[in-house]
Amino acid sequence: MAEGYEIVEHDIECGISVLVLRPEGKTDFLAKMAKKPKQLERYRLIVQTVERIQYEEPETYYGSLIRSLDSEISLVEIKVGHKVIRIMAYVHRTSGPSRLVLLFDFNGHQGTGKIPPSLMDKARHLARIARMNMEED
Repeated sequence: MAEGYEIVEHDIECGISVLVLRPEGKTDFLAKMAKKPKQLERYRLIVQTVERIQYEEPETYYGSLIRSLDSEISLVEIKVGHKVIRIMAYVHRTSGPSRLVLLFDFNGHQGTGKIPPSLMDKARHLARIARMNMEED
């Protein structure tokens, strides 16, 4: 566990899971979202999008659902359909299929496509931690 974070499998349905970075011993952002009735629709849209990307090859979706933000640390932004929902994720590349590690969700800004510097700093920091955790395993 690098820097007090761990990567956990978050079950989304029927034995399907996604990897999520969370603070050690705490609940991941998807689990928190799934428990809040007001965020249930957002949760469903996120897991449907991630499931679609994850079980093919993430690179297939570059340009349509995935935008590369920092190739040095494999940081990407996942766009959820025609919504303003965005997910920061780390793409762990190996000799086998790439794996997504979800970092956090946020609301995108329609039109500008710009991500606030504070969110980019947070995302880069968490992507480095996710990479260290994946390399430890």
